Amino acid sequence: MNESSSDQAILTQAREREWLQGWVEGWIEGWFIEARTMLFRIGRKRFGDPGLAVRRFIGGISDLEQLEQLTERVVDVQSWQELVDDSSAP
Repeated sequence: MNESSSDQAILTQAREREWLQGWVEGWIEGWFIEARTMLFRIGRKRFGDPGLAVRRFIGGISDLEQLEQLTERVVDVQSWQELVDDSSAP
């Protein structure tokens, strides 16, 4: 059975939407990876290894703004523990 041109157009649009959605999701995930990487790099330089609990805490953050705030705060605190204990502070 041959598909009509309108059916083909609908399928093409659906594929394009799926591709775009996947691209956007990948782009967002890339930002999360970059934010975590920067936070860990700066923190390791200041405080040493973050330890498993801190890695899990930071790895579990799903709010990009929170990761960015932690990255900014890492220069103002004295330890990983202080950073994660005060993670709700501005």
